[in-house]
Amino acid sequence: MTEIGIVAVGGYNEMGRNMTAIIIGEDIVILDMGLRLDRVQIHEDVEIDKMHSLELIEMGAIPDDTIMKEINGTVRAIVCTHGHLDHVGAIPKLAHRYNAPILATPYTAAIIKQQIESERKFEVCNRVIPLQAGGTYQVTEDISIEFIRVQHSIIDCVLAAVHTPAGAVLYACDFKLDRTPTMGDAPDFERFKSLGREGVIAMITESTNAGRSGKTPSEQIAKDMVRDVLLGTEAVSYTHLRAHETRGNLVCR
Repeated sequence: MTEIGIVAVGGYNEMGRNMTAIIIGEDIVILDMGLRLDRVQIHEDVEIDKMHSLELIEMGAIPDDTIMKEINGTVRAIVCTHGHLDHVGAIPKLAHRYNAPILATPYTAAIIKQQIESERKFEVCNRVIPLQAGGTYQVTEDISIEFIRVQHSIIDCVLAAVHTPAGAVLYACDFKLDRTPTMGDAPDFERFKSLGREGVIAMITESTNAGRSGKTPSEQIAKDMVRDVLLGTEAVSYTHLRAHETRGNLVCR
């Protein structure tokens, strides 16, 4: 039986710096490489693209992946689930350390490529491979990555299933089970069900606001509320979180 291990490299007790390593025998799959932006913003005149990774690690801005040196195995793939900086912001600083391709949905892949092009400290030569939601990429003979469609505040977000000889490890970080989204398609609930029947040996999931009871309303509700405000007055001054693309899209439409 192939031994499976999970290493919490970053992001497990904070907002940002997301990075997880899945160990499958002597092979490793990395999930996300994120930035903790607030640790950078407290410093004046900081240019991240010029900074060394060790400086950013010391600041607590990116995952401390030096722990990877203690793991016996070879990194075979870096998998990114969506394009927010807390999940992809450390790619330009850390990815070059691993001789492995970067897998992401097309929109996320475009964000990653843009970040790599802007990097001025390191030369990042990792191949960026776009993979559609619903698609599968064969990493090795025994390991594959499957992208499963979900909703989030940014488009082209997926859950990643790491298929191994022992079963699937599901990485479910930052998602919304919205059956009536305003952008994109609803989550692939049927695939969730079938994956459960096939066998999930571990699930790594989002915990933000997990202690609060109730259900998050659909973005369709937010759309109706915004529409009521826009139609009920002559002028509206509107601001929103830049990374919340679905809310920005409501007003633009």
